[in-house]
Amino acid sequence: TRTVKPWGNIACIGLAQSPALTGTVMPLILRGVSLLGIHSVQVPRAWRLAVWGQLAGPWRPAGIEQRIVRAVIGLESVPEAA
Repeated sequence: TRTVKPWGNIACIGLAQSPALTGTVMPLILRGVSLLGIHSVQVPRAWRLAVWGQLAGPWRPAGIEQRIVRAVIGLESVPEAA
């Protein structure tokens, strides 16, 4: 379960599966939570490189390597892994 504090922000990135937003936004509205869309395509390359540098350096979350789940599977196993 993921949570957000009142007056917090939720970032929404891309349309990986669908453009649909299933559910209701009423809990977000009542708690003053902002839903922020990210459209990085129009961001100049220099800005993206600067942010990526920060994400790989000082902004990198501690212990992230231990939280990433990795597995090598064959193509025939993709449906079960999805």
